Amino acid sequence: MILITPILAGNGGNVLSAVLILLLKFILVLVILFLLARFVVPRLLQKVVESRSRELFILTLVVICFATAWLTSSIGLSLALGAFFAGLFISESDYSHQATANILPFREIFLSFFFVSIGMLLDLQYFIQHIGLLLLFALGVILIKIIIVIISVLALRFPIRTALITALNIFQVGEFAFLLSIVGLRNELISTEVYQNFLAISIMTMGLTPFVAGNADAISNWLSRALLSPKVRRRLIGFQNRRKNRDEEKSMVDLHDHLVIIGCGINGSNVSRTAREASIPFVSIELDPDAYRKARELGFPVVFGDASDEIILKLVRVHEARVIVVAISDPEATRRIVVQLRSLTETAMVIVRTRHVDEMDEILKLGADEVIPEEFETSIQIFRSVLNHYLIPQDKIQSFVSHIRARNYELLSNAGFDAQRPPAITLHIPDMVIATLPVQRGANKIVGKTIVESGLKSRFNVTVLAIRRNNRYLTTILPDMTIETDDMLYLFGSPEKISEVNRYLVLT
Repeated sequence: MILITPILAGNGGNVLSAVLILLLKFILVLVILFLLARFVVPRLLQKVVESRSRELFILTLVVICFATAWLTSSIGLSLALGAFFAGLFISESDYSHQATANILPFREIFLSFFFVSIGMLLDLQYFIQHIGLLLLFALGVILIKIIIVIISVLALRFPIRTALITALNIFQVGEFAFLLSIVGLRNELISTEVYQNFLAISIMTMGLTPFVAGNADAISNWLSRALLSPKVRRRLIGFQNRRKNRDEEKSMVDLHDHLVIIGCGINGSNVSRTAREASIPFVSIELDPDAYRKARELGFPVVFGDASDEIILKLVRVHEARVIVVAISDPEATRRIVVQLRSLTETAMVIVRTRHVDEMDEILKLGADEVIPEEFETSIQIFRSVLNHYLIPQDKIQSFVSHIRARNYELLSNAGFDAQRPPAITLHIPDMVIATLPVQRGANKIVGKTIVESGLKSRFNVTVLAIRRNNRYLTTILPDMTIETDDMLYLFGSPEKISEVNRYLVLT
């Protein structure tokens, strides 16, 4: 409408040629914008994101918007049309959520300028003189738009309550209508009086919006009970039931009682894999472009953005999450994220991964439920392997590890050495081990001999538990089984005897 308004006013000369030129310009702009959106903008944003500069990212978004608006304006089209197109291909990029988070503060400023400017255009004397008629017109506009929206939403098979809520949220005259009215006024398609009527009606409907939209749920419930009989409501619900159930099930899977993983590095990716295998609904947040791209390639549901930003956290609905895992390596960002999380949810379990144990107390005070330090977890895993090698029973090892974690790793700190360990984790280290020894090609006297002839049992008091041969494991060991070259022997015995066997195999 903005494009053809000058033609309707007769300002474009020959109508046919004007329409043809306008169509060609529009097609040219679409082609240019398609090429930009398909090949230029994604690569440009990718390079900007890889620079990890928040300021450069914001500046690039602003330049893209203004450059697109200038492009459309320079060939005779609308500035608003260019800004609209710029918003479209930024919103379709992988970085749209972070772009939204960065642009929102500017939006609030420009919206304030916009509405103040609209208010200054209103002729208050004209408004007061015709207030009765203007109120009737405003009421008519609201009713007509509500009816149109309800019919449209119901035609898409959404529930009646959804139709009412939608209508109560968008009943006002939209912002783009102001642009259209100004173009009509400039081209003398509407008079100043009509423009003032339109302006007053628009301001009144938009002024009602916060009050109506804020109570849309209660109003829609009252309207559905007051205006629709139970029989009609049942028919509408039955007509829409299939679509509603499908959408609600998807919403329940994706956005309720789910797991939020912040960071798609090694730890975050491992948690994501485990969640997917366990059929736990989850979503990830990642700011690093490389990690984000890898997560996308693995098929993980991931949002690009800064998890310390409230908008990004609300996007993944952290207030509906059951568990939130913070698996990033930036201590300062971790603290900001935990504070922001606790401002949005008090019920979610927040588990934080950190590198150093001295960061634990502060993160716990900020609101984390559990903090797992990498340096001590690494020590625990190493010591677990040591205990496994000494044939300590798994229940004893698990009890020992649980005791360390339950006391916030104090046993591994300097002060922890003075702490008395409970009897339940007192460990008895046996003097027997399991070892693997290779049989080298032609380098010893046991190749070609049976188990009995090798003397492993009679000479060294070592038992052969299993043999790995050609990537197969032979676990049924018989006395007459022959030992072959390149076998891997799994031996059980005392450390001293195992060492003697090792020396014997090496020296022969």
